[in-house]
Amino acid sequence: MRIDRQVSLVLKAAIPGRRGPTAGRLPVLMYHGICGEVERDRHPYFAVTTTPAVFETHLQLLQQHRYKVVSLDQGLQLVHAGVKGRFVAITFDDGYEDFLHNAFPLLRKYGVSATVFVPTAFVGSRGGLVGSRSHLDWKQIVELSGQGVDFGSHSHTHREMDRLTEAQIREELVTSRAMLEEHLGQPVRRFCCPFAFPDHDRRKVGILRKLLAQTGYTIGVTTRIGLCGNRSDPLVLPRVPVNEFDDPSLFCAKLAGAYDWLHQVQLLYKKTFKALRRNRNDKD
Repeated sequence: MRIDRQVSLVLKAAIPGRRGPTAGRLPVLMYHGICGEVERDRHPYFAVTTTPAVFETHLQLLQQHRYKVVSLDQGLQLVHAGVKGRFVAITFDDGYEDFLHNAFPLLRKYGVSATVFVPTAFVGSRGGLVGSRSHLDWKQIVELSGQGVDFGSHSHTHREMDRLTEAQIREELVTSRAMLEEHLGQPVRRFCCPFAFPDHDRRKVGILRKLLAQTGYTIGVTTRIGLCGNRSDPLVLPRVPVNEFDDPSLFCAKLAGAYDWLHQVQLLYKKTFKALRRNRNDKD
C-alpha cells in the first residue's frame, strides 16, 4: 500500500477547500525526465522519470479540469493579485535532452509551455548527472527558447547547496546565470535549487535566499512540497513533485493541495535526523 497516496486521496475527499484551487494558490509541477524508462526498483515517491504516455495523460487532465498553464512569473502575479481560477505552472529539472524529443511535442500539442532548469556544466553532455542520460546542448536550448520555453539556472555543477560555502554558492549562481544569458541573449532570473531543499535549517535557507537576491534572481523554486500562496517567498517557492506513478486520482489530489501534508512529515524527519547526528557528534 502506498501511504502517501491513500492519505492524500482521503484529504482531497474529506477536507473542505481541497476539491480545487481558488485565489491565492498555484501548483508548480516538478518533472524531471520524460522518457520510456520506468523506475520499478524504487518507491514511487522517489521516481524522477515519467513516460510520454503518462505525461500526456497529465496534460489531458489539466485541460479537462480547465486549468490554465501559466509561466512562473505570471502565476506569482496572479496569486498575489488574488485572481480566482485554476492556474498551474510546469517545470522540468536537469535539462535532459528527452525534454526536446518527448515533452516539448506534447506541450506544443496542447498549446502550453514550461520552464526548464539547466545545470550549465552539463549542457551538451552525453552521460552527466544520471548514467548515460543526455542533456540539451546550447543550440537546442536556444531553439527551444525561441519557441516559448523558459529557461532558468539549476546551478552550474549541480551540487548540494547546503554543503557549499557562501563563496561557492555565489559562484554557482553567477556562473550559471552568466552562461545562460550569454547564449539566450536575455535576462535569466529563475533558479532551481538542486537536491533536497534544506528547509530544516533556517540559517542555510537564509544564506541561499540572500545570495539569490544579491546575484539578481527574482524567482527560486525548491523541492519543498506544497502549493504557492500569496505569502510564499518568491525566492524559495514550494513545488508539487510529479512522476510516472501519479494516476489521475493522485495527480488531481496533488493539484488541489491534498499532498501538501507530506511537507511537514519531511520537515520533522529532517529535523530529527539533524538532531540525532548532532548528538552523535557531541558524543564522539
